[in-house]
Amino acid sequence: MKSSIKCSLFPIVLLLLCGIDAKANNNELPLSIAAHEWHLIQYGYQTEDKAELIAGTKYTLKFNSNTAQVSGGIDCNHFSSRFTVHTNKVFIEAFPITEMDCGLASFEYKQQYNFIISALSRLSLYKISKEQLFLESIHGEQLVFTRTK
Repeated sequence: MKSSIKCSLFPIVLLLLCGIDAKANNNELPLSIAAHEWHLIQYGYQTEDKAELIAGTKYTLKFNSNTAQVSGGIDCNHFSSRFTVHTNKVFIEAFPITEMDCGLASFEYKQQYNFIISALSRLSLYKISKEQLFLESIHGEQLVFTRTK
């Protein structure tokens, strides 16, 4: 009887262990990223000094690992999309953005907006250091976020 209990428990234990390994290798974002809202503080190319945001602009991201959804704000507009993660790479699917007029139309604002949208739509790498999240596009565009306290 003891032998049959051990044998019948073995597949269950094996499934549990495989399930734990599969989840660990599922490459979800670390809790330190997914548990916070992130605010963009700087942007630019990886090898250059980063630019500060234009006063009055605000860019946010929030990742939900349970639903594989990322949502955010781009000034007065919002977006929501799906994301995938593979090792230290994160990809955001094409994301529709609401198109409200936020009252920001300067040439500098359009450059900032286009740079950030371009980087988000072509993300590849992510890195977290202390309380900052670095997202980098395939073209070396880098976005530096800080988490909301």
